[in-house]
Amino acid sequence: MTFNAGEIIYKGFAPTIKMMICIGIGIVITKRNMFPPYCAKGVSILSLNVGLPALVFSSMVDAFTPQNITAFGPLVLVGVLYMLVGAILSYATKELFYVPADFQYGIIVMGILSNWGQPFVRVKV
Repeated sequence: MTFNAGEIIYKGFAPTIKMMICIGIGIVITKRNMFPPYCAKGVSILSLNVGLPALVFSSMVDAFTPQNITAFGPLVLVGVLYMLVGAILSYATKELFYVPADFQYGIIVMGILSNWGQPFVRVKV
């Protein structure tokens, strides 16, 4: 599979071009007062609360195949285990160490929803 330089450059810049077109249209309609600030706030909330989860879900659905569906059970189990370990350790931290009164339950939430993903990322070459 070979690509010429024009195809490679286009594939590299196509997402940037699409983004710049959207930004340009947004600037034009904002300058013409066709898109007031309260509408921008509503659109941003809508895209954050509806659009992004829909994109995540649509990309996850494509990942399920009959060949790999059996691997998702242990994957979910490991995720739940990490959350339980985080909950137990954060509860122990709350009981053993000083935690400000207004952050008593915040430390537990932080322990349950911690970011374990980065050390376990595996890059496939």
